[in-house]
Amino acid sequence: MNADQTAVMSRQNEIVSKVYRTMYDALCGYVAKRIGASADVEDIVQDTFESLLAPGRVLSEQTIRRFIYSVAHGLVVDWYRRHACSIRAQEYFFAHSPVSVEDADAKVRVSDVIMIEEVALRSAGEKGRDIYMMFVHQGESVREIALRLDLSERTVENHIFRTRTKVRAALRMAL
Repeated sequence: MNADQTAVMSRQNEIVSKVYRTMYDALCGYVAKRIGASADVEDIVQDTFESLLAPGRVLSEQTIRRFIYSVAHGLVVDWYRRHACSIRAQEYFFAHSPVSVEDADAKVRVSDVIMIEEVALRSAGEKGRDIYMMFVHQGESVREIALRLDLSERTVENHIFRTRTKVRAALRMAL
């Protein structure tokens, strides 16, 4: 790397650092307004700033503020795409779960649901079952699972989707 490239990178880092200090809270508010109160807000904001530090990116103080919101918007869209399955599943279970038990014979007990889930997971294969358990029961993110198992995020998402489909089908048949 020559002296000119080093100077440009240094200037870019200064611009990003300045914008980080001045816009971090506002950007957190922007993201939180779109995805709700979630632990992922700070992750998305951090990823936004990290993307600005990518080599070869040419930034100026005049354009970075608009650009940063475009990057954050793209990451929010990606977040929704990755979490759509889990959000739909949660909404379904909350909408269809009994608030109170009026007739013990008419309601499915929690232990029955757990047993149905376990049977469905046995048919999902070892990798699908492990990924499902990490995501649903241990609360790990797709990114964490992908890094832990050395897989792409898309592969992890596919395993989660297929396994959830099997669990839903088993629950539907049992109910």
